[in-house]
Amino acid sequence: MNKNNLARQIIFNPREKETLAKDLGCSLPMINRSFSYFKDTALARAIRNEAIRRGAISYVLVPEEVAWFENEGKIENYLTGDTIDKPRSK
Repeated sequence: MNKNNLARQIIFNPREKETLAKDLGCSLPMINRSFSYFKDTALARAIRNEAIRRGAISYVLVPEEVAWFENEGKIENYLTGDTIDKPRSK
């Protein structure tokens, strides 16, 4: 699957964003672009890594059909843990 199909976002306290921007010497718009994965430069990756190190939450949203996978003859959803029996071929 292409990672560009994923909706990714980093959630962080607004005050912590300001502190992060000050500590890393960059602007708040750059922090926001980095957190929304709009930017993918070395600086943006460093911003995301530091934010996660400081306790930010990273979300990845995937389409429901991508969340299902095959495991030992059953089809499982890795988000909810639901399972269904795999249809047997005739």
